[in-house]
Amino acid sequence: MKVKSTPIISFLTGITLMLAILLFEIFFHMAAGTAAYVLVSLLMLWYMRTSKFIVFAGIVSSLFLLGIFLFHYINSETDASLTTNRIMSLLAVWVAVLFTLHFRKLYQEEHREKVRLKALVENAGEGILLVDAREKIMVANPAVEKIFGYSNGELFGRTVDDLIPRQHSQSHSKYVQNFLANPGTRPMGRKLKGVKKDGSEFYIDISLSHFYEGPELVVIAFILDATDRIDHEKLIQANLKMMSDYSQELEMKVRQRTVQLESANHELVKSQSLYHSIASNFPDGFIGVMNRDLKYILVDGKGLHELGLSPVSILGDRVFESIHGAITSYAEGALIKVFHGEVVSFDIEIKGKYYNVSAVPIVERDSSIKEILVVVKNVSAQKSLERELVKTLAKEKQLNTLKSRFVTMASHEFRTPLTTILSSAFLLENYTGQQLESEKRKHVDRIKRSVHGLTELLNDFLSLDKLEEGIIQVSKKPVYLKQFVEDILQEMAMIKKEDQKIVFEWYGSEAAVLMDKQLVRNILLNLLSNAIKYSAASGTIGLTISVTAKNIKVNVSDQGIGIPEEDQQFVFSRFFRASNTSEIQGTGLGLNIVKRYVKLLKGKVRFQSRLNEGTIFTVTLPLQHVEN
Repeated sequence: MKVKSTPIISFLTGITLMLAILLFEIFFHMAAGTAAYVLVSLLMLWYMRTSKFIVFAGIVSSLFLLGIFLFHYINSETDASLTTNRIMSLLAVWVAVLFTLHFRKLYQEEHREKVRLKALVENAGEGILLVDAREKIMVANPAVEKIFGYSNGELFGRTVDDLIPRQHSQSHSKYVQNFLANPGTRPMGRKLKGVKKDGSEFYIDISLSHFYEGPELVVIAFILDATDRIDHEKLIQANLKMMSDYSQELEMKVRQRTVQLESANHELVKSQSLYHSIASNFPDGFIGVMNRDLKYILVDGKGLHELGLSPVSILGDRVFESIHGAITSYAEGALIKVFHGEVVSFDIEIKGKYYNVSAVPIVERDSSIKEILVVVKNVSAQKSLERELVKTLAKEKQLNTLKSRFVTMASHEFRTPLTTILSSAFLLENYTGQQLESEKRKHVDRIKRSVHGLTELLNDFLSLDKLEEGIIQVSKKPVYLKQFVEDILQEMAMIKKEDQKIVFEWYGSEAAVLMDKQLVRNILLNLLSNAIKYSAASGTIGLTISVTAKNIKVNVSDQGIGIPEEDQQFVFSRFFRASNTSEIQGTGLGLNIVKRYVKLLKGKVRFQSRLNEGTIFTVTLPLQHVEN
């Protein structure tokens, strides 16, 4: 059993030896103990553990040396050599004290470094091996034992080949040979396969360094278990491969998407060009897109130029401010409904033209409506056609009414004259003898008037039909108007009532004039027939014609029943008959035909009438001489 020395034991041992030497010198009267004192002092200093004990031992040793020196001095045994010896001994002791203090300090520092190094090695996270040139393991820290699965101290004396077999890798064997031939520092990163105590293999990372212990080469190996790192690297590699594959796939998709986007962009540009072309060439109107503020964000069309506008000038305007501010409020109320999903259509009038405004919502993917499509189309032609169609339908209705009334009227108006003709003809067959000649003439006149009435009725219907169909054309020819009128009066004299008189007056030139004989004839026949029809049997009918430099004025007057004031506004209406004419045969067409004939001749007709006093009709026609 090894007994540890302590400073006190060392100190007491030194004191004892010094006392023994001192007694030896006293009893034997010898002065040869100086060297022994020095040796004992050095031995005592060596075993001192602290600086205080070392200094204390030096002081004690000095006292003993001085005591021995005084002992000899008292006994008069001193000489120069003895004094020198003792002084040198004192110096040697304190040199030894100082040397021991310095050496102890160096020893303590070395001891601390060893403790620290041991703690560092034993507590290091990576495995550390010290291997000699024969590859024998000299030192193995706990970390490397744990890595390879060995217990404390089991690796001492084993070879490196037990931990990293060379047969697993030829490159490893060459690497070891090269390192032993040319030792140096090799950084971490050498990936090898290690073998644990249980025989299982795993990956390790190893780096090498070296130092010399005397002439012997000592290799330092730093070892890390690379299993987690390798697994992590494999995971990283797998992730990198996956990312690479994903990157390639993504790149391929990006290329495909780029091609699709380029195609879509091309189609979009093509569509935009097409839409712009459609919009700019939109006939009879314009197309626009409005935002929720009812302002145009896109607008174009040929109709803008017709309104004196351009797409640039109307962009940003609200509804129809640039077109017609008065209809803006109405249009706004209608267009706001479109943002609620409705489809609206309405007509507006701008500068005398009619436009139809149609608006539909533009629905986004989220079902919201932020914009609307507005189409404004000029429908003036359609409106004109509609009006014409309404007129045509009204005319057709009037014609149907005319036909209906004609059938009804014909059944009545034709029956009376025909009955008169039939009865007069029957009576004429039974009249014989000279004394009945006046009665025969009377019935013949009745027959003539009835035939004239039928002719007049048929002429009125034929004239009306031609007027409705618009097939009557004015055809002017040279006419001696006075002679023409006198011929008509001879014809009318045959149908006037027995005691009626027709007074004809002419004023102005009798030269030939250009006129449509048939139209003027029908005008005079209708006016004169009405005057005869609505006048008493003894009444006077006046016809006055005045020819001036510019026109021809015709006045037809009678002293008949007149026209009631309340009926005068309807005199020229078709089928109208005054309220006081129910007992007199007529169609209500004559004056309507007269007015339309006068209009064809670019003339005017007017009348004056008083109930039960008579009526005056005045027709004014433009004069056109033959030489012009």
